[in-house]
Amino acid sequence: MTIVAPFTRLTPPFGSVYCGVMRASDGSVDWLEDFITAWHGPRQPSYGLTETELPEFLPVPLQRLYRHAGRWPGPNPEEHLPDSPGIFQQQDVLVRAEALSLHDGTVEFLSENQDSWTCRVTAAGPAAPVVLSNAHWMWDDDSEDEYTPLTPSLEQFLTSFVLQETVFGCRNLATIGEPAALPNQSIPLWLDGWYVFEEPSHSFWTVGSALVADISGTRWVGWNGPDTPSAELGKLQMIRS
Repeated sequence: MTIVAPFTRLTPPFGSVYCGVMRASDGSVDWLEDFITAWHGPRQPSYGLTETELPEFLPVPLQRLYRHAGRWPGPNPEEHLPDSPGIFQQQDVLVRAEALSLHDGTVEFLSENQDSWTCRVTAAGPAAPVVLSNAHWMWDDDSEDEYTPLTPSLEQFLTSFVLQETVFGCRNLATIGEPAALPNQSIPLWLDGWYVFEEPSHSFWTVGSALVADISGTRWVGWNGPDTPSAELGKLQMIRS
């Protein structure tokens, strides 16, 4: 995992209405909490769950994510289930807290948006939680529908997931067919992050008020404001605006 350390002050508008200090991720839940608030705006108490609303078998990093943003509404709350974390249901889906349950000592907490694969994590205990997935059937014809351990820690996996969902959840979304070198004002947030693909497939930067992602060979640009991102990024191919 490549971690870049400098701090930078984001200039408004960043994601929504909040302007704060953002730094490159250290792969911690503390950073995720700061990023979510910096991008989506001030947190309301109703956006998270209380400790008593979460099952005791949930590992601490997931408990913290649900307590901070487990009911944070997305831009179109009517498109999601009641009490669901709308900001985490764009490309892949964080399971509603009410639906969390044990499966042979693991908790299923994430699914691909068409249920092509899911992810589980070992239940809370003395050992560090391990993320498992059955996504490998997509590239391994000989694999069976079984869950295998993934490389990243749970905190690192959640970092790749949250940043991915943030890009795909932007009001404006585009790809770049022939990505240029990133402009000098780009700020790295999370580089060479691992997800379900058994390789470091997720990298993220901020460029002005836009969030730029390289995910499995495709460059995505997401932003919420009216201003078009820097032309130095390359020619945008709009997906949503």
